Amino acid sequence: MILLFVLMSIVGYGQVNRFIYEYRFIPDSTNTSEIKKEMMILDIGTNGSTYQSHDNFVADSLMQVEIKKIRASGSLNFNVSKNQKRGLVKYKVTKDYPNYDTFLHERISTDRYKIFEHEKPVWKIFSETEKIGNYEAQK
Repeated sequence: MILLFVLMSIVGYGQVNRFIYEYRFIPDSTNTSEIKKEMMILDIGTNGSTYQSHDNFVADSLMQVEIKKIRASGSLNFNVSKNQKRGLVKYKVTKDYPNYDTFLHERISTDRYKIFEHEKPVWKIFSETEKIGNYEAQK
C-alpha cells in the first residue's frame, strides 16, 4: 500500500495540465479592424506555469530535437532549418510557485531577456459559471 502511494506521488509530481487557447488581438491600435488570431498554450505544473505561442513551442521543440541529433552525430555541420512556422506572439510568460513571481521572456535579435513583472494582477471574480468540457468555469 505504501509503495502504491509513493508511485502515485511520483507520477502526480511531474504532471502538467495543458490548456490551449485561441488568442485574438489587435497588433496596431491605429487599425482596430485588423484582428489577429493565434493558438496559445498554458502549461500549469506544480512549480509554476508557462504561457506561450503554440507555433513557437512546436518550432523550438523541433529545433531542440535537431540540435540533439547534431550533437549525437558529432557533426560540425550545424544547419538547423529556420523554415519552422513561428507565431506572431513572440513573448513567453512564466510564473514561479509558490511566490507567484511573474516573468516576461522576450527575444530581441539573438539576445534573450527575462523581465520581472512587479505588479500583481487584480482579479474580479463574478458569480457567472459555465461548463466547458469536463470543467466548471467561473467568470
